[in-house]
Amino acid sequence: MTFRMPLLPLLALAMLSSGCTSFHTIETTPEGITRNIEPGDTVRVMTRELGEVRMLVTAINDYELRGRVDGHADDVVWLSFDRIERLEIQQLSMRKALLGVVLPVVIGAIVICNNSDCRTDGVVDARL
Repeated sequence: MTFRMPLLPLLALAMLSSGCTSFHTIETTPEGITRNIEPGDTVRVMTRELGEVRMLVTAINDYELRGRVDGHADDVVWLSFDRIERLEIQQLSMRKALLGVVLPVVIGAIVICNNSDCRTDGVVDARL
């Protein structure tokens, strides 16, 4: 019995569940923030008053950032750009994706194929 799952959905599921993201520093000028951040992004913000806050951005304008604090749907934070000391955005890391997902999937496929008969009889292997 052969079970075949399409590779693309399996790969997407593995990437989503493996934590293939990392944080990248954003320039904390108003231009740098509005150019790189948009609603839906996950960011880490460092301020003097709040310390480090991880949040999901829900709104942004020319002078402040609004978001929900990670893990607390009811906690909404408004931060003016001048209060932000450091800002990092969470983005997909291709290196982590390749090392954490693609490489193990390829190695697993090779191991499975070598342990079972994945090969098909071709013209060269056909017995006459």
